[in-house]
Amino acid sequence: MATCKQVLQTFFSAVESRDLDAIKRCFSEDGRYSNVPYDPAVGREAIGALFRPIVARSERIEWQIVSGAYTKHRAHVERLDCFWIDGRRYAVPCHGVALVDTARGVITEFRDYVDLGRWRATLGDVLTR
Repeated sequence: MATCKQVLQTFFSAVESRDLDAIKRCFSEDGRYSNVPYDPAVGREAIGALFRPIVARSERIEWQIVSGAYTKHRAHVERLDCFWIDGRRYAVPCHGVALVDTARGVITEFRDYVDLGRWRATLGDVLTR
């Protein structure tokens, strides 16, 4: 059985490797990923579609963990999400809350909280170019 922290570390490594298949495997079949306040992506394919633009546009991704609090099935992780796009580094602070099925080693729900104004001011239209 994996620990909650191990499951999250696997997910963060998948994001940093920019591997959509590995990202999708980190979630249960009916897993949910929310960029709050938007509606969640439900299911592995929808989660993959949500990550596709940032993975496709980024030359490199690094999610720097600032602090983390873990229980058996829940994690709160404060991060600085860094993306290198067209040779430029973009960094936005985030806070993620994850629910984890440790018996299966998958995330069942992940809610990311970010200041959307700061996200838009930092990245602008770089993802749609």
